[in-house]
Amino acid sequence: MNVHKNIKSIFLFIYKQLTIERLVKIIFPFSTSLKRKDKAYRNGIFFINCLLYYTVIALERLVKLLNRVIGRLKRNYMNYLTVREGCTQLAQDIKWICTDQSLELSMPKIFNEKSAISAKHKCSGKLPDQYLATLKNATVTGGTDLVIVNNTILYDEIDKQTFNKYGVKSPAIEKITKDSIALHIKAPSSSILCGIHLNKDHSMNYYHWLIECLPRLSLITHLDKNIPLIIDASVSSQALEALDIFNSDNRPIVKLDINEAMLVKKLYYPSQLSIIHDNYGERDFSQDVLISPVAVNFVRNEVFKKLNIVKPKGFRKIYIARKSTYRHLLNQDEIIKTLIEHGFEIIYPEKLTFTQQAHILSQAKVIIGQSGAGMANIIFAPKNCKVLILALDNSIINMHPFQGIADAIGLSLQSLTSTRIDSDETLEDPHSSFKIDNKMLFKYLLTI
Repeated sequence: MNVHKNIKSIFLFIYKQLTIERLVKIIFPFSTSLKRKDKAYRNGIFFINCLLYYTVIALERLVKLLNRVIGRLKRNYMNYLTVREGCTQLAQDIKWICTDQSLELSMPKIFNEKSAISAKHKCSGKLPDQYLATLKNATVTGGTDLVIVNNTILYDEIDKQTFNKYGVKSPAIEKITKDSIALHIKAPSSSILCGIHLNKDHSMNYYHWLIECLPRLSLITHLDKNIPLIIDASVSSQALEALDIFNSDNRPIVKLDINEAMLVKKLYYPSQLSIIHDNYGERDFSQDVLISPVAVNFVRNEVFKKLNIVKPKGFRKIYIARKSTYRHLLNQDEIIKTLIEHGFEIIYPEKLTFTQQAHILSQAKVIIGQSGAGMANIIFAPKNCKVLILALDNSIINMHPFQGIADAIGLSLQSLTSTRIDSDETLEDPHSSFKIDNKMLFKYLLTI
């Protein structure tokens, strides 16, 4: 029962049932001699309305505060470990597939003469070790990577040395400390004998689904074909279509809503192949975003094989438009007009099927688009394709999410960074809206 709504409903009921005259008489007994046109009468009505209004608001805030305090008292704190640590300490099985992979990260090419993009992009990093863990009696939750085994959270997104370095991706996590994690998830409402874990923080985002989720399937091809895939119910129709292409064995699909928990008696947990951290503090380009070339080429090759795309050749000029309430390209209409004049096709990925997106981008000679999920489709571009990313000009921006894809395939990728940030937003916000210099864009178009 929602206490907050009940209190509000009671006061609204009282407010509607008592006439203004009754309220005036209750608070001002002398008012019986007053007439409706008297100033004192009108002031009394105004006072009562204000009093009731602000009383309801104050009670709403009080109840919210009490609910928050009670919620904190009821927090379910658990110890947490990486999956590697958990398998060792909890006697769970883990099979190592590939370890100790280094990755050279390149410096993004910026078309602007001047840019704030950090030179620290060029560095060396270490990709995550690839494994397939087998966990007994694991609780799986929709919308997150983390699983619970023996009242211990297993989660590769964070470790106790860097617990406060990265943003909290998982909707199941309320608070992280050095020693424990507080969750707000329900107890398992169902159970299955076995399953393959494919849930992911941000899996509803097309980029994360394509680059992080689908490559995990490369680690489970040898498993029994009747073992179901466990995915998030919130993924898009395009994501499900992509999964259908990869699920050639027709494994059953089990969907979990966000924060819905399920007990899996035997859970197969394939590791991530890439690293994509939400770092809103001091950047570490050698650790924050590392895109696995193996993951990129696995997705690319599987899609080309299933869709019969053979040696793609580029002849189309494509602009990938973006509709978003944040990180908005303020002069997109102006940019689109310029590009149409130069023979570009304008596409909105959310209006296309996954198959349509893959086919269109596999025929691209030039791709231009704003930094965002739709630009993950450059993974299907021909190797001689030229790509231009429109991005925010900021020293805290990490360009490796798309640079990593381009480097894995061998695409020629450049970035045209912004000349202005929306005045309502801060320079420190990596998701600020921005504006691209149309003259600089025109200058780029002369080079293709």
